[in-house]
Amino acid sequence: MNESAPIVEKLARSLSNAEQHRLSGEHSKALEICESILEKYPDYSGALQCKGLSLYEMGKNTEALACLSTAYIYTPTDTTLSMALANCLRGSNKTFSALTFALQANKAVPNNFSAKFILADCWNGIKKPRQRIPNTATHEPARAVELYACVF
Repeated sequence: MNESAPIVEKLARSLSNAEQHRLSGEHSKALEICESILEKYPDYSGALQCKGLSLYEMGKNTEALACLSTAYIYTPTDTTLSMALANCLRGSNKTFSALTFALQANKAVPNNFSAKFILADCWNGIKKPRQRIPNTATHEPARAVELYACVF
């Protein structure tokens, strides 16, 4: 019998519990559970992601980015994680970085509405020095139509 199976099951239950607390808005409880997991398993991507999302939802973007970025090192193909990073970066006004992760998520799951929304939002929010792009239709009509068509 595999000795690590009970450990994996326990970790999965703990992470599921943390996620339930996070989704119900009990972020401090979710963080507490994630911290206890990360004390023993500091590279456990699921706990890093849950912790990062809790911090993001609490408005602690800098700390959230640190957790989510670390989780990304371990699971760079996780589309949910890419979307979490895109949202967090967008919320931190790091538009170009947010675009990178939204494009990655959109490439992995082409019909991902959330990724398309972030792409369109980032495209609309890209700034040139001292001015906002006044009308995307006059700058790159094909690209603007493509991105907004994805959303609407």
